[in-house]
Amino acid sequence: MHNSVRIRLRPYHITGIIAFIGTGPRDGHFNGANSIAEIIARGTGFEIEATTKFDDICVSCQKRYARSQGSVWGKHHSCVSAENPEVVAQVAEENAYIFRALGLQEGSIISAREWLTLVSEKIPDIQNLPNSGGCAEQDNYLKGIALLKKTYHLRANW
Repeated sequence: MHNSVRIRLRPYHITGIIAFIGTGPRDGHFNGANSIAEIIARGTGFEIEATTKFDDICVSCQKRYARSQGSVWGKHHSCVSAENPEVVAQVAEENAYIFRALGLQEGSIISAREWLTLVSEKIPDIQNLPNSGGCAEQDNYLKGIALLKKTYHLRANW
């Protein structure tokens, strides 16, 4: 399969970006979620590469900074989240849950259709996934799934 765009996303960004699509752009957001949501919402061909390191959302994050020794999230940079062991543990746990639920692993590459199918079937809610948006974003998550199903011409109930 050849797609024009490959988006690298952490597992919790894989689910969390759907809530962004459900609400539309968020003014002044601190990372690259708006631009990634725009690419996905357009319905153009893309693939997602799953990673636990800095991803395409992190690239333009205002909380990421250059650091020669790197961090738990990757080489040459760190982030305020990498400095908090509780956040690191919570993100690792949530990422592992999403990997298991979707049947993916570090480096997995899936098409837009596969991603949408897996997420809507295997993760119907994000209420217990705080890094994906949790309870506060559940309604937006459901709106995002519905919008993406229309955009990608997928059955309403898979």
